Amino acid sequence: MNQLGVQEQQRIDRGLRGWLLLVVVLILALVIRLTWVRTQTAVIENEGGEYARLADNLLDKKGYTSILGGPNLMYAPLYPILIAIFTLPLGNSEMAGRFLTVIMGAVLVVPMMLIARRLYGYCVALICGLLVAFHPLLIGFSAAVYNEVPYLTFQMLGVYFGLVGFGNLGTQPCLLSGIFLGLAYLIRPEAVGLAGLIAGAIVVRHSRTSGIKKSAKTAVVLLGAFLLVALPYVLFLSHSTGTLCFEGKSRLNYTIGRRMLEGMSYNEAAWGVGEDLSEQGPLLQSFRYAAYTPYPFTIPSVASYLLKVGKRNARDVYQLLSSPFLFGPLLLGFVFLALCQDTWSPTRAWNELFLLAVFAFSVVVILQAHTVLFRYVIPLMPFLLLWSAKGVEGFSVWIKKTVNAGCSLSPKSSEIVMLISALAGCSILVAIPILGIDDVFDLEQGTSRNAAIKEAGLWLGSSFPGDKTVMTATTTAIPYYAKATLKAIPYCNSATAIRYITEVSPDFLVLESRVAESRPFLRDWITQGVPSPNARLIYDRGDSLRSRVLIYSWKRSGPVGPTLGTKQISEFR
Repeated sequence: MNQLGVQEQQRIDRGLRGWLLLVVVLILALVIRLTWVRTQTAVIENEGGEYARLADNLLDKKGYTSILGGPNLMYAPLYPILIAIFTLPLGNSEMAGRFLTVIMGAVLVVPMMLIARRLYGYCVALICGLLVAFHPLLIGFSAAVYNEVPYLTFQMLGVYFGLVGFGNLGTQPCLLSGIFLGLAYLIRPEAVGLAGLIAGAIVVRHSRTSGIKKSAKTAVVLLGAFLLVALPYVLFLSHSTGTLCFEGKSRLNYTIGRRMLEGMSYNEAAWGVGEDLSEQGPLLQSFRYAAYTPYPFTIPSVASYLLKVGKRNARDVYQLLSSPFLFGPLLLGFVFLALCQDTWSPTRAWNELFLLAVFAFSVVVILQAHTVLFRYVIPLMPFLLLWSAKGVEGFSVWIKKTVNAGCSLSPKSSEIVMLISALAGCSILVAIPILGIDDVFDLEQGTSRNAAIKEAGLWLGSSFPGDKTVMTATTTAIPYYAKATLKAIPYCNSATAIRYITEVSPDFLVLESRVAESRPFLRDWITQGVPSPNARLIYDRGDSLRSRVLIYSWKRSGPVGPTLGTKQISEFR
């Protein structure tokens, strides 16, 4: 075999080994996520109840209807649609949501390893794949019914093909990038900005070498594919709001954020009710705020608002990223090592600037949020793990060279030293977050510590089958399991709350000790009873410190609803 044939065979062998490694890591990621679901999850997460109910309503031909009973314009539809598809064979929307997210979390390994291989080679690709597969935060969120991980998978597939198009100015990768970013948009609409950013980056990179016309044409392919995928949702939102609309949440978040800047807590800003029973908190009627806000929504007003919340959120994001158990100095140190250990060639400089721009976009999205929840920073994880994988490789090379300087090793022994060093670095980055993952509230919601919530919801659903309205504070889990419509307990004083509940006239009022501080009066109501003759206690389970759940039937001022018969309710009154 001539030299050219040998090189070609070696290239094929490397490619086969690379794909084999990818498949192995993918299987490992899937297995460990399924294990986490089986051992660590027991209750659907708060936001998960909304997604799962949307899926159930789609299957029941009730339209894209929220658990709140009205049209849902807050959440993009692809995640609930996929849950509905998985519900058909599995028969349960909670299980479908978890299984879907597990698969998407495992598939995230694919674009991450492809990006790492393209930028840094096979060794870094393997390290990156192992970090993504075994990092506790990504495992935990891959087992929860949240949309962050499915969004990340589509986003990073879009970023990978965008990176290929950015490097080669190819039409096909830009087409695929636009499609995957469009799918990401159908899960979280901020991807619209990412599509524009990548298209713009392609024009900037290639306008001088390939001409503005050719580079712009390639960028248009990306944007065209994105818009084609996004168009049905844009039309749905525009029809629902009566104006051109790409998302239905910014004005709602803006209103909550403005109220928080006035000194309100999040719960008051989101769920507040006035003395005249006016629903001032946007989450009490979220569909209304898809195209409305009581605050000025001009460019100067929004810019001023974003500067204020950005300054406040920057502190929260810094605290999360510097947390020693969740992200911490060690991971950030590996990131710094990756970016600074080698001189950048022109090609690497362009590629790193591309990734840094996408990373910066994700940071900006977090900074403009009305409040910072832990899961909001999860979109930063792929980039941090990618760079830290490169840093781990640099660290292992340094260890190998240092050992060789002290005692001459054979090539095979040197490779073993490097492998052990790389595995040690990966192990530390994976092990440390395990110590802090119990403190992540977004994941704690789904653990067995909150099993009393599921038990109460299932009891309510089996005891009172049919349509019903449940009023509770912040959580969707109980109305989800009870197959009920949710009405939120308002944030106000006790007397106003009683008047509001009387006007809403729910079938049941649910009080949970775990969120007792979310309303000014809830702790007193839990310990002393609801101060209204309309409320009759029918369920009281759990301990008073953490998991106590109380259910009151509520005597309606008017006739009882058609599916909750008077005879059925009277057994508990």
